Amino acid sequence: MTDTINYLHDILQKIDTLDTAEAVHRELDNVEFLYEAVAPEMQELVDQVITRLNQRLRSLT
Repeated sequence: MTDTINYLHDILQKIDTLDTAEAVHRELDNVEFLYEAVAPEMQELVDQVITRLNQRLRSLT
């Protein structure tokens, strides 16, 4: 579980450096896959990261 939290934290730290829609889509693909793999109690946290990535994507288009 700690690895998952660290991974999500790393994505949030670099979210503003994702400067193309393709880069954001790659991260979204990874995080959406992770959503299916984590325990239900972790899904809310993953959802928050997905929301932030979608916001970033909208800002780039």
